[in-house]
Amino acid sequence: MVTLAFGTIIQILINEMTFLTEGPLGIKIPKPTIAGYKFDERAYYWLVAAVLVVALVVVHRVLKSNLGRAFEALRDSPVACDCMGVSVYRHKVYAFVISF
Repeated sequence: MVTLAFGTIIQILINEMTFLTEGPLGIKIPKPTIAGYKFDERAYYWLVAAVLVVALVVVHRVLKSNLGRAFEALRDSPVACDCMGVSVYRHKVYAFVISF
């Protein structure tokens, strides 16, 4: 019961903090601008779509590289990775840095 009550109290508290969240109206985020150009809805959609495509290409390229194959092997079996000459510690640090 305490967990449920805590969630409800936090929700009410956040809803009432007008200095932080503008209360029931919600947070107002200004429209994005790049080099003085204000994006409307359509331009912002295409910007996000382009960034998504670039991110997908980068992730695909990383997964098909030696580093990506080492990550997949490390996920399956760290012991087998170590036996095959892949540095488990180094690749775990790489994964941490990339995810951060």
